[in-house]
Amino acid sequence: MRFFRLLLCTFLTLSFLQCGSKKITLNSKSIRVQKQNILCILDGKEILQETLRKINPDNIKSIDIIKNAEGIKKYTQKKYDGVVVIYLKKI
Repeated sequence: MRFFRLLLCTFLTLSFLQCGSKKITLNSKSIRVQKQNILCILDGKEILQETLRKINPDNIKSIDIIKNAEGIKKYTQKKYDGVVVIYLKKI
């Protein structure tokens, strides 16, 4: 499980390094995204970054990072630098 968390954290960090100064950290309690202009989607619904911090990493099924303008337009017409799409495991 620790390997999965480390891999996930590395993936998220590397994904956002290419689109500006963004920082994503993952620990056993929370996920943190530091960037004002990122849209967060959880299971198809827009959420605030504060809600994102409360997600237990063990409950995450997958995470998609959208950085290009065409991909972002699928989720919103507003101006965002990126979209983080998170799907939780079905319990």
